[in-house]
Amino acid sequence: MLTDPLQATTALRRHLLYFVQALAIQSASSIAAAGQTIEQRIAPSLLMCLDRLDGNNIHLTHDSLRMTLRVRRAGITSALIALEKRV
Repeated sequence: MLTDPLQATTALRRHLLYFVQALAIQSASSIAAAGQTIEQRIAPSLLMCLDRLDGNNIHLTHDSLRMTLRVRRAGITSALIALEKRV
């Protein structure tokens, strides 16, 4: 069973617990995002990308955003156009 290796290796256990925590947070945010527009869902994703980069250029494709947010590609395009108009 998996409990024996987990008890023997605290590092493995800690990494698995971090993974479970990240998965729970991601699942909760997906449920919370159900009532939001695509624009409201894409903005935090773009801001998180900017936080992790040195510059202001984000190299993402519409398709990668589509898969992350689980929406149609056309919805990503429309949301990005709407966000660009606000700037």
